Amino acid sequence: MEGQVARFTRRLAEQGAIWLAGYALVISATPAALAGVALLGLVYARNLEFMHECLHATALPRPRANALFGTLLGIPMLVSFTRWRREHMQHHRDVRIEGFRYAYDRLTTWPEYALHALMLRHFADAAVCIARGDRRYRAVTVALALVACVAAALHSWLPIVLWIAPLPLAAIVHTHIELPEHLGLDAIASNDPLRNSRVLPAGAFVTWLVNANNYHAIHHVAPRLPIASLRGAFTALEPGSVETCSYGAFYRAFFARLARGAQARIP
Repeated sequence: MEGQVARFTRRLAEQGAIWLAGYALVISATPAALAGVALLGLVYARNLEFMHECLHATALPRPRANALFGTLLGIPMLVSFTRWRREHMQHHRDVRIEGFRYAYDRLTTWPEYALHALMLRHFADAAVCIARGDRRYRAVTVALALVACVAAALHSWLPIVLWIAPLPLAAIVHTHIELPEHLGLDAIASNDPLRNSRVLPAGAFVTWLVNANNYHAIHHVAPRLPIASLRGAFTALEPGSVETCSYGAFYRAFFARLARGAQARIP
């Protein structure tokens, strides 16, 4: 577990460095500020991949530490650690159950694609929960209040802009990391993770970007396996024993089907 803690710490340090770079570009008040917003959005989206490790208690050795860091990582995207952990455990029992208010069976039109890509149902639902004082969103609520107080004290909208402006890109990145995990597989209703989930072979950069989420079928086979071990477990399998598809092939088929107005299933 010691090596896994060191890896998780390194990844969070990388996240911090990317965030600082994005922040510096945003406050530069130059055209490069748009690139800064993009970097912040990337951090928000990748936060959820690291939060996913915390859900399974594979990031850190103690449950409370996983819960604490998982809660903090979810705040920018208005994600409740408690709620997602419960919904994600249901997902592992039946991969057709998705969190974030995704409804893949409705993903047959461009308007539905926009709703999914921007995670609008998730954000609307989170806003309702926060407004109602849902205890699961207490950390998000406190963070929102703190940002509002800082903005008021500085007489500046910048703290609020730094939070809100990256959200659309963050949602798009997160959605497109998750879409290929199970969508369109003929065996999605089965309980065989080697048939209802995919591995998406990719290079080192993409694997780093998605925090090894491209080995998703392996994760479903062994949910408590550390993220760093997923590639090795995949290479140890017999060739052809798991569903595989490249990101490029998946999205070419996905958008071709969507353009024809058919249900977004992949051959």
